[in-house]
Amino acid sequence: MKSFWKFLRSLKLTIVLLILLAVFSAIGTLVPQGRSPEEYAQRFGPAYQIFKILQLDRAYKSSWFLGLLMLFSLNMIACTLSRLPAKWRHVTRPNVKSSPDRLKVFKIKTTFEKNVPPAEAAETASRLLARRRRFRVFAEKSERNISLLGLRRSSGWFGSDIVHFGMLVILAGGITSSLGSQDTILPLFEGGQMRPEGAAFMVRLDKFETEYYEEGMIKDWKSTLTIIDNGLQVRTGTIEVNRPMKYKGYNLYQSGYGLNWEETALEIEIRKNEEPDFSRSVFVKPGQVVNLQEAGLDSVAVRSFVPDFIIVEGGRVMSRSDEPHNPAAYIEILNGGERLFYGWVFSNHPGFKAGPGAENSPVSVFLKKPRAFPYSVIEARRDPGTLLIWIGSFILSAGLVFAFYLRPAEIRMVFEPLAEGTLISAGGSVRGGAEAFRTLFEDLIREMRSA
Repeated sequence: MKSFWKFLRSLKLTIVLLILLAVFSAIGTLVPQGRSPEEYAQRFGPAYQIFKILQLDRAYKSSWFLGLLMLFSLNMIACTLSRLPAKWRHVTRPNVKSSPDRLKVFKIKTTFEKNVPPAEAAETASRLLARRRRFRVFAEKSERNISLLGLRRSSGWFGSDIVHFGMLVILAGGITSSLGSQDTILPLFEGGQMRPEGAAFMVRLDKFETEYYEEGMIKDWKSTLTIIDNGLQVRTGTIEVNRPMKYKGYNLYQSGYGLNWEETALEIEIRKNEEPDFSRSVFVKPGQVVNLQEAGLDSVAVRSFVPDFIIVEGGRVMSRSDEPHNPAAYIEILNGGERLFYGWVFSNHPGFKAGPGAENSPVSVFLKKPRAFPYSVIEARRDPGTLLIWIGSFILSAGLVFAFYLRPAEIRMVFEPLAEGTLISAGGSVRGGAEAFRTLFEDLIREMRSA
């Protein structure tokens, strides 16, 4: 048990844990978190399986990261508890008894004689320390001498412990956030409303705007939101990137925007190769079948549509993005129970058709440039650990003030009787600010000599 306690409070363990936490934090920054398996597979390929096993796709909520945080918390608790009792005893019940030999180890020290009894000299020193320099004075008398101890700003000894406590509160907030945070993605069209996970209110999108730079690149997204609570419109405001709306513990962020291709009607033009003057245009939604009997055909159907066509490993068709950079639709035309045309048609490449049922077809099919209605992507995040993190940060800051600005000082004196008078040995120490303390010490000795 003693060896385990020694391991738990060791500095080596602290260093190793800090390095591991830094590595995991760096991985969590470099690897996008919380994305879909398809996106990870597209970006990282077979390596995604390793990421999944190691939980690197959710690094900050992984058992590895939470385990490191808890072990680091135990390490700080052990370090604090191993040193705190000795500090507390030194401040509340200090060892007053001293000797001239013990005072020789102090960097700031002196020895002088005074033509008064030891008790009177000790009384004078106690008065000067307590009243003029605000030291807490402790005295102890023995058969051979009188020992005096003055302590000042003793609370400074606990600065590091307060810092550790603040860090523990921050870690508790981080663990609470990892275990209890809720993130909800709300894809909203203008006029639409959704309820964040675990919330008792609704979020409605009143207006969505996309601002562009002169070069055509996206500059900003703005969403005007209304909070509806118990049927009442309680708040309306505009959010944009890095300017969220807060309500009942939830932060509503402007996460991005999307294009609704599933509800977009694609314009399909059909021409008969044997009839140059024949041309028909029809609007078809993905997955929809439209009757074409008035054109002498049975039907046309869009079996699949991707706005940004790409073929990935295994011959699978995917979309690189929601933007219509390379729109393509898999179209099927039936007539008389037979498929006259089936294959991929590309909007940007009208003459190119992909598929055995498209090359030798008696009809030509063209996909016009598609356009979809944009929607706003709102991220509703509830983080129960935020308050703990703020409290811990305040405690940590207070601990730094105690550690760096309340510098504890200590002055020890030994009064030994002589044939005529008293031999006074004095020494002092301070944590930082030695020059200012030396001046204080020398002023004290000078007043004692002249008193």
